[in-house]
Amino acid sequence: MGWTTRASIVAAAVTALIGTTAGLAVAQDTAAFHEVATELAGAYELESDRYLIIVPHPALELLSFFDLETGFARPLDPVADTTGDDADSAVTYVYGPNVTAVSPVEGRIRFLRDESGSVDRLHWHRVGVDDESRIARRIPLRREPVRFRNGNEAELAGWLITPPTDGPHPVAVILQPGANDRFNLWRTAMALAVDGIGVLVFDRRDAGASSGEALPSHYWSAAQVLAEDGAAAVRFARSHPRVDSARVGVVGWSGGGWLGALVARRVPELAFYVNIAGNANPGWQQNRWNRLSTLRWEGFDSAAVDEAGAFLDVHYFALMHGETTWPEYQTAVRELEGRPWFDWMRENFGLWESEDDALAYAELERENVPEEDFARVSAPTLGLFFEHDESSPPETPWIFLRGRARGPNPDVTVRIFPNATHGAFVVEEFPTEAGQSRIQRLEPALFRELRRWVSEVVGNR
Repeated sequence: MGWTTRASIVAAAVTALIGTTAGLAVAQDTAAFHEVATELAGAYELESDRYLIIVPHPALELLSFFDLETGFARPLDPVADTTGDDADSAVTYVYGPNVTAVSPVEGRIRFLRDESGSVDRLHWHRVGVDDESRIARRIPLRREPVRFRNGNEAELAGWLITPPTDGPHPVAVILQPGANDRFNLWRTAMALAVDGIGVLVFDRRDAGASSGEALPSHYWSAAQVLAEDGAAAVRFARSHPRVDSARVGVVGWSGGGWLGALVARRVPELAFYVNIAGNANPGWQQNRWNRLSTLRWEGFDSAAVDEAGAFLDVHYFALMHGETTWPEYQTAVRELEGRPWFDWMRENFGLWESEDDALAYAELERENVPEEDFARVSAPTLGLFFEHDESSPPETPWIFLRGRARGPNPDVTVRIFPNATHGAFVVEEFPTEAGQSRIQRLEPALFRELRRWVSEVVGNR
């Protein structure tokens, strides 16, 4: 069987990130979407030190809108607009009441062009809230297409985004989770860029314009390969003439947060390391949490989740650890057949096909202990975590801190944001699919802390 550590959770996180596609006008031409995304994506200054960020989501071919100051976030739906004297030079989108819908319309974003035809500002109109023009000017960031190699393994493509001056600039290499492209952590990248921190964003080796040999199927083994790609990105950034080689660090979210520790081991003297919601548990423990939190996401009640937890502890993972026998495991499976939570979990995550299958994965997971990787990091470190993280267990921040405290550099800061999900969305309780329509914003304090800490570490403040 495949070891599905994050499949359902990642799908849920992507959905929560910008909402479901229900009611949204999803683009049909991928190339056309990328052209629009490249043209419009970026940071716009609404007023002094208040920034609006336009975020592309290529997997769903949608744009979203994010107010860095308040955390206000919405998916955008393109509409025809023939109003105004500048209609021929404007591109217009509307948004709705939450992160899952664009109807009823609650606001409008119009992108306006300068005389050369380039988008240089946007107009934000909130229906029924204000009728005056609220113009945000585009921040003139320098976006240089770059390519670099990880030996003969991969050629990676992305952008080096810096202030328009020659520098040299501090730079954060953005390490993303999953098979994603350069836009995946765009909010995070832009939050740093508006503070004068350069960012290197790139497509993973099997995404976007990057190429490379296929990754191993096992999560831990694949992470070691991706860490080599990340280390190549750091080396490239350090060698660039507009980059201050002494002020290059890494910022990763989710799997990218752990990946940052692997990169830090490969590239000495990083200026900083930021781990946002990266798992710290041994791989099998995170797998357990993923299964249970996915059941909660799907709407199963606490009794079903508790019963599932007992099955995983007493039978499923016990078989993997040699604490029960194959006949005992099979008996438990037969007794649970027909229960909705069990049938759903079997269909979506699978079960052991044999005792050898379970023991083989136990051997693969033997080295998957992130705490030991954190203990080897020597860079100043920031860890940012969430109370209602549906991807990582509640003890994650403490394991991370314990690991880092054992390391050679005691400079580590950890913050836990209450009432926030793995994607930093503000919620009243543990997230469920049914609760998505109540989500209005991300946690703005996360981005404030990220900007403040990185800027202080690299001396921009």
